[in-house]
Amino acid sequence: MIPEEESLTDKCRIIHENLESLPEYDHNTSPFELPTNGIYFFYEDGEFCTHENEREKRIVRVDTHRVDGNFRNRINSHYRGTKNSSVFRKHLGGALMRRKDPNDRRLKQWLKQDASTFQEIEMEVTKKLKEHFSFRCIPVEDKEERLRLEEELIATVAKCAKCKPTENWLGNFAADELVRKSGLWNHQHVTSENVLTEEAIERIRRLASKNSKEKRALFLIPCCSEKVPNGDHLPWMDVHSNQKFNDFPFLDAIRLQMINFYSNLKEEEGLKYYNRYDKNPEKKD
Repeated sequence: MIPEEESLTDKCRIIHENLESLPEYDHNTSPFELPTNGIYFFYEDGEFCTHENEREKRIVRVDTHRVDGNFRNRINSHYRGTKNSSVFRKHLGGALMRRKDPNDRRLKQWLKQDASTFQEIEMEVTKKLKEHFSFRCIPVEDKEERLRLEEELIATVAKCAKCKPTENWLGNFAADELVRKSGLWNHQHVTSENVLTEEAIERIRRLASKNSKEKRALFLIPCCSEKVPNGDHLPWMDVHSNQKFNDFPFLDAIRLQMINFYSNLKEEEGLKYYNRYDKNPEKKD
């Protein structure tokens, strides 16, 4: 448990340390590896924090989603969307423009929601995100809990004295003053007084521990009743060829149960993912 006198800086340190145990993702990550509901934390090359003199990657954005089941779409909208589908992209694009030319005439239109965009800026934002940003995430199923934790996380990191941006941080050129002052690519909640509570930190600790890299495992999904390797013949080929002789519905039921239990995949997503190997038995990667 966290002592009641735990300072805000200590709370922020605990969050950063717990997130370090989680897998780190980027634009190449398959959506099947991500939860369907959760909170995500972006990191940016060159940005670090120094809690207790330990250099760690600094959280530069905290975000979630309102619509249940929309986590993967939100991540995709950041890496591959437009400034109208992602406020994150809008912040980045504005900063890139202001760094080159503070008086860029396109800036006003760029910052206006639902106004037509500029393809060359979108391409620059996409390149920046793909080359210099990564993220970690924790699964949180309940919408109200997601939104509450998001606010408390943003407020805590924004107020942490050890999480200040570097002089070269792109966000120093952001059009949004709250981005520049907070050191986060966030606007909402950076001035909130609702910082993380002891209970919230314990909750995040449990979620991070349950999904840490050390606790991830590989589960083999059964696809036939027997596997009989034959010399140099690929075992996978035997599995595939034996399918026509073994029609056991209970194996499909087990496969669905394992997909549902050990991952966040929807049934149709799981079947599509694994069936691609059934159709291409020699393609294992």
